[in-house]
Amino acid sequence: MEAVVEIDENERYWVGGGFGCRGLLPNDRAPFSSSDGSMSWKSLEQASEDLVLLGRGWRYEEGTRFESIGQWMYAADFRAESIKNAKPDRGMASFVRFRRLYRTKIFNPDEFIPRRISEKCNQVDSIATHALADLLLDVLTYCTLLQSPAHHTQAVTLPLKERVINVAIGLNYPPANAAPDVMDAAFQLELLKKKLETFVEEERAKTIMNRLLTSVEFTFDQRQGRKAFGDRKALTGSCFPKQEREAIATLIIKKLDTQFQLHCEVPECGQNCRFYRVPCPNEGCNFIVSKMYLAKHDQECPFAIIHCECGDEFPRLQSTVHAEQACKFRTVECPFKNLGCLHEVRAIDLKAHVVDDAPGHLLLAVNRMAEHQDVIRKLHAKVDTLEKDNQLLHENAEKIEKEFKDQISKLQAQVTKMTKEFATLEKTCKKEFSQQHTLRDS
Repeated sequence: MEAVVEIDENERYWVGGGFGCRGLLPNDRAPFSSSDGSMSWKSLEQASEDLVLLGRGWRYEEGTRFESIGQWMYAADFRAESIKNAKPDRGMASFVRFRRLYRTKIFNPDEFIPRRISEKCNQVDSIATHALADLLLDVLTYCTLLQSPAHHTQAVTLPLKERVINVAIGLNYPPANAAPDVMDAAFQLELLKKKLETFVEEERAKTIMNRLLTSVEFTFDQRQGRKAFGDRKALTGSCFPKQEREAIATLIIKKLDTQFQLHCEVPECGQNCRFYRVPCPNEGCNFIVSKMYLAKHDQECPFAIIHCECGDEFPRLQSTVHAEQACKFRTVECPFKNLGCLHEVRAIDLKAHVVDDAPGHLLLAVNRMAEHQDVIRKLHAKVDTLEKDNQLLHENAEKIEKEFKDQISKLQAQVTKMTKEFATLEKTCKKEFSQQHTLRDS
């Protein structure tokens, strides 16, 4: 199994010096960082030696190094919003740039269990594998919420991922002389589940301050259906991909299942193995399941073709739509229901019902037309009354308007008369004032 490690190379622009890592400001990303900027390294050598970035169980492919296969992306600064809107062409306000570097890594199962166990047949119970892989991701997701409720970062997720893996793979082998119920694979997986739940509770106790500031309002057992958990799980999955967690779950099951209840002990047994993984044959379904569960899966697969008693064939996921809209045997209402026919018949019998009950439907239509005519007559009478009332209101309005105009005209005449009288009075006052002034001077 191979995967790719990704980091970013970061630079800042300075006038006269161009772009370079030496121009980075104290608050900028380091010369090399994780894609979200939460992890930093001063050199590629330092990044290559970071085992948390690499992940437990992985080693870099021999002879490889971090290389860029993309182009520089330009942004105003290293804020998340600026990085999100970065462009391949430099603009006037582009003062930083970054490019993605890649390096291939190879999975090494020998870091988890002895080769004598891992080299056995790789066929492992698909249901047990999926369940354990999903549990590992759930534990990691919930713990990241405890440590950082508001934001998902690789700096928080990757160290937690390694700790979760260490807890999961650290369960001791069942003792050879143990009782049969202790040797049982289901019992061992239940012990592992409890161990992981204990790990979650210990993390919850450690992060009490985080929960006081921005609390996780639900327990680990209450996680399903919670939006915050679902959103974070989608982000956490990018740091713990499905292929990796299923590979680790497979190794854990091989380690705990000493009685070969959930995996095969015959090397290279091929397609005859009951745990042999086969893809679902139904078109559109991407599910891969152990051969022993294929028949059961087919009974539940949403893409399986099923047959209706009406004779139609369709994928199971279309059952509801077919039953409500297409099935010939579905119950439908008479199209003349709005006229008063309350019969409900099978869709296949609807045409016959319409034809056979045509006289009754016609009578219902005539009665309804009579009712409508009566309503129309009443409406006409109301319209006539409203028109008369409207005419009366119109006449009253015209009368009031005429009276109002007459009053305005009279007021205007009075204002004109008063204006003239005021002008005459003003003229007389001025004349008397002038005479008094002349007498005072003499």
